[in-house]
Amino acid sequence: MKNVHKYGYLAVILFLTVLGYAFTQKQTSNLHNLETNIDTKIPFESIFVIFYIAYYPFVTIILFLYWNDEKNFKAMSSSIILIAAVSLVIYQLFQTKTDRPSLHPTTMCDSLVYYLYSLDDPVNGFPSLHVSLTTISTIFVYEQSKHLFKFVLPIAILIIISTLFIKQHYVIDVMGGIFLAFAAFRCTKVLE
Repeated sequence: MKNVHKYGYLAVILFLTVLGYAFTQKQTSNLHNLETNIDTKIPFESIFVIFYIAYYPFVTIILFLYWNDEKNFKAMSSSIILIAAVSLVIYQLFQTKTDRPSLHPTTMCDSLVYYLYSLDDPVNGFPSLHVSLTTISTIFVYEQSKHLFKFVLPIAILIIISTLFIKQHYVIDVMGGIFLAFAAFRCTKVLE
């Protein structure tokens, strides 16, 4: 695979995860709330915004670890594209809403969450892209390097649970994101 193909994959990933996601942020009148009793017991902890934001470099760095490994770069890129495409379809057909706390920032982390909330409407949480793309990245690391996996897994877990602690997602969103990542990985492996 030549670099031009790699840039093509990156363009599709960016298109789907940025522009495609922004397109689906238009709220409909038929919003579903997937909150459970477990979600009501999870406290809001703004410190977790650090791990929530860490998602962006986490997924990007892991993808670029495979830049010179054509087979795995293509497989991981294809998995990300599949996850994003399926998520966007779900967001259009089954739009969810997340209830967020009312914030009055007193700390830097509170302010970061407040800013994050201003950028991202509380819709389209199921499945969580944060969770699915973190999970698929972690799966690819596990496949290639058990040693690196030991360092990546704790970060991935913190990113995933951060979505709950800053009230961006519900437990069902997390479960859906994990399921979608494993399904996409299986599909990618079948198509190799």
